[in-house]
Amino acid sequence: EQRVAAIWCEHLHLDLIPSKKLSFFKLGGNSLLLMKLYYSYHTIVPFNTNSLQIGQFFRRSTIAEHAQLLGSQPFD
Repeated sequence: EQRVAAIWCEHLHLDLIPSKKLSFFKLGGNSLLLMKLYYSYHTIVPFNTNSLQIGQFFRRSTIAEHAQLLGSQPFD
């Protein structure tokens, strides 16, 4: 979750994420930024893009949920 939060701060230009349960979109994120976020995740934590698709990150849009998605997938 800390690694995911750091990536969010970078993309959202924030110093701190107030809660890991806040939606990426409530913090000022949009669909283009989420796509960039998805590719940042993939460069840092290589995962199988067939089993972990970007739509999952749209539907589950908190730090806790993103960390859970990343942690539950097999890596390439």
